[in-house]
Amino acid sequence: MTVARFVVVNYNGGDLVVACIESILAQRFDGTIDVVVVDNASTDGSVAAVVERFGDGVHLIANTANLGFVAANQAMGSVPGLADADVVALVNPDATIAVDWLTVLADALAGDPGVGAASPCMLFAHQFSDLVITAASETCRWRSAGSGRAAVRCAHRRHRAAGPGARR
Repeated sequence: MTVARFVVVNYNGGDLVVACIESILAQRFDGTIDVVVVDNASTDGSVAAVVERFGDGVHLIANTANLGFVAANQAMGSVPGLADADVVALVNPDATIAVDWLTVLADALAGDPGVGAASPCMLFAHQFSDLVITAASETCRWRSAGSGRAAVRCAHRRHRAAGPGARR
């Protein structure tokens, strides 16, 4: 049976981190799902909200200082059984994932032993509809097209995402 370990690094994520974890636990996946929340000394009640809502259903690492994203991800190594995970997924606390998200990615990884990492198609929620991403020599502009659709304009090509769970 496939074991998937999700890691969510949180800092003052509030209700967003709770929605994130709910979407992880709602996965239609033929395997075991473990969720690790690494909290970077949140002051907004995030830790209490996670404990109240999920109890022992998630592994919680509560840092006493904000260690930053990279160091917090490294803290997941302190959770027993990490080496037993077949798939490790890093999910931001302000993200939610479609119910087949894990299955699609795990199948992509299992289908080719030469593949060591996979990334989903990302769609931005309405509140993030005007976003500019600059990487290397390319600038991409994301604009909401309404109804969960997004269009991406890059310097050399145009991409379209049809909506939640869209595949290319």
